[in-house]
Amino acid sequence: MRNVTHAMITRLFEDRAKKNGVLAWPFDLKNPVSSLTHKKMFEYFHSDAENFLFLQMVRADALLLVNTEMIHSQVMLPWVQCSLTQDCIFPIGAQSAGCKFDKKPQYR
Repeated sequence: MRNVTHAMITRLFEDRAKKNGVLAWPFDLKNPVSSLTHKKMFEYFHSDAENFLFLQMVRADALLLVNTEMIHSQVMLPWVQCSLTQDCIFPIGAQSAGCKFDKKPQYR
């Protein structure tokens, strides 16, 4: 992995994070969000898994989040609420021991 400098982070913040409120890096695996997310989680967020069939997953261990009301209410609050709700964070049928990559097609 490449060494990250303060100047690089500052540039990314100014050029990208400020515009959208969130900046994330792609996950090493090329799996789409739909392949590693339980269908009940999509229901919890009132979304359709079809919208995520070809959206590449991003890493959650390093994020840049801009401190705005929109990020508070539309990103962080739903994430925290999900983490405190068993039907969202660990719905019936979800696996806690890792994902099965042998199912085809990979986007489902």
